[in-house]
Amino acid sequence: MAGEVDSAERSINQTNINPGETVRISIEIQIAHSGDRMSVEEFFDPSFSDATIEGVTHNNNSSPPVAAFADGEDGLLVALEPDGGFAPNDTVVITYTVTAAENASDEMTYRINGQTTIDDNEPVAHTGDSEITVSIESTPTPTTTQTRTSESTPVPKQTQASTQTSNSTPNSTATLNPTSATTRSTQVEATPTQSSTRTDQSVAPASPETTAPTDNSTDADGSGLGPVFAVLAVLLAVGRLRLTSNHK
Repeated sequence: MAGEVDSAERSINQTNINPGETVRISIEIQIAHSGDRMSVEEFFDPSFSDATIEGVTHNNNSSPPVAAFADGEDGLLVALEPDGGFAPNDTVVITYTVTAAENASDEMTYRINGQTTIDDNEPVAHTGDSEITVSIESTPTPTTTQTRTSESTPVPKQTQASTQTSNSTPNSTATLNPTSATTRSTQVEATPTQSSTRTDQSVAPASPETTAPTDNSTDADGSGLGPVFAVLAVLLAVGRLRLTSNHK
């Protein structure tokens, strides 16, 4: 019976990458029946910027291929013809790397398809991981400065200043009271002077024969009784004149 592939599974160490980033891909092939030659192919869509074969092993031993080619655009090809061929349950592992383009856009997806053929049998499609997606990380917008500015609001200071201004208003009003009281006191003290002047004017038309002295003095307690004594003096003078007339 001709050689036959039991399974061929692909694994990718990282399926989300940044532009320009490199990932490692491995294909593990299990042999079902004996065979002499093996060919392994991989195809990329879209093209990578680079592809490189890193190693080929047969039953965990390095096995130099008879032909090997890797390119980001044209894909990968590895051909093996080990000494003694392939036996049932043999394992072949091919490892290679690919690099995403530097200008790859966000959410861009690379797809990988491949197959393995032993001798002239029908190729067996590779299973497992088959896509690599480009993810561009966005720079987060800093919010610590906006949260701090909103916390340092000077509203309490303004409220305190307003309160102090409002409380100082009664003091200004109280300061005006002594001035008003002084004005009223001055007007009251001026009253005796006006009364004294009016008394002098009323005494002026006394009799030309006898002029009574006018007493402008005030009493000891300063209550202004001078005008009263002046009136009494006039009455006494008038009485004397009448007595003199009677004696004649």
